[in-house]
Amino acid sequence: MNCSYCGSNQVRTEHDKGQIVCENCGIVIESTIVDMSQEWRAYDKEDKLKKGRVGAPLTAGVHDNGLSTIISTNDFKINRDKIEQRIKSIRLAKVQKKSRVSTSDRPLVTALSELSRMVARLSLPHVVGETAAILVKRMIKEGIFKPSKAQELLATAIYMACKRNRIAKSVQEISKQLGVDKRKIWRAYSILTKKGLNDSSIINPTQYLPKIINELGLPEYIIPKASKMVEEVFEGGLVSGKGHLSLSVATIYLLGALLDMKITQKQMAERTGVTEVTLRSRYRELVDFFEVEVAM
Repeated sequence: MNCSYCGSNQVRTEHDKGQIVCENCGIVIESTIVDMSQEWRAYDKEDKLKKGRVGAPLTAGVHDNGLSTIISTNDFKINRDKIEQRIKSIRLAKVQKKSRVSTSDRPLVTALSELSRMVARLSLPHVVGETAAILVKRMIKEGIFKPSKAQELLATAIYMACKRNRIAKSVQEISKQLGVDKRKIWRAYSILTKKGLNDSSIINPTQYLPKIINELGLPEYIIPKASKMVEEVFEGGLVSGKGHLSLSVATIYLLGALLDMKITQKQMAERTGVTEVTLRSRYRELVDFFEVEVAM
C-alpha cells in the first residue's frame, strides 16, 4: 500500500487504534480498519480447540480442498444417558462419509491418496505435495491422467513440483525411491510439457552439489570450488539440453581428479544414479570446456 498524499510505501498499521498511518508524512490513510484476528484468547491447546470456530485450512491434497464437513463421533461421553445420541452420531457419520465422495470423484481421491504416500516416502516438504496435487487435478480435469499409468504420472507430478519449488530432487532419486522406471517418468514429463502443464522453474545445478558430496563422503571444503566451476559451466551454456545432475556429478569427478581424490567412476555411478557412460561423456565435455589436462 502507498500513501495517497506523498506516495511513500512506508506505512504502518496500528491495530490498537484501527488506523493505517504513513511513516513518511504522518497522514492517517485509513481510520476504520476491521480487525480480522480472533476476539478471544487461548492459554493452552485444549482451550484453543474449545473456542475455535473454524476448521482446518484449505488444502489441495484433498479432493474437495478440505471444505466438506465431518461429523464427529467423539462429542458424547460413553454413559447410559447419552448412549443413544452416540449411536445416532456414528450412523450419521457413516452416511456422511459415503456421501462425501461421489462416484466421479473416486479416481481423484485414489490418486491424491497415493500421491500423499509417495511424497511422504520421499520425505519432501508439504508445499511439494500441495503443488503436485494441483498438477494431478489438472491432469484429471484435462483427461490426461490414466489409472494404468498412475505411478509414473504421480512421480512426474512430484518431480515437476520439486522443480517449481526449487527443490533439488532428480528423476534418478525419485525413480529409485519409488520404484518407477525413470524412462517412463521422462516420457510422462515430455507429454505433460507438450500439454502445457509444465511451468517449472529452472534449477541451478549447484543445488545438487551438497547432496552429491554428502553421498560420496567427500570433504565439504570442495563445495565452493565445485560451485564456482558449475556456475561457469551454467553461464557458458554447456548445460543446455543436458541433465543438471550428470553435469554436477561430472564436475565433482573432475575436481576430484584435479585434487587427487581417490574415487572411481563406478563408485560415483552407483551412489548418484548416473551411468558411467553418461559420466564419461559429461566429463570429456568439462575437460574441453575448462581446457585442462587430466587422465581420462
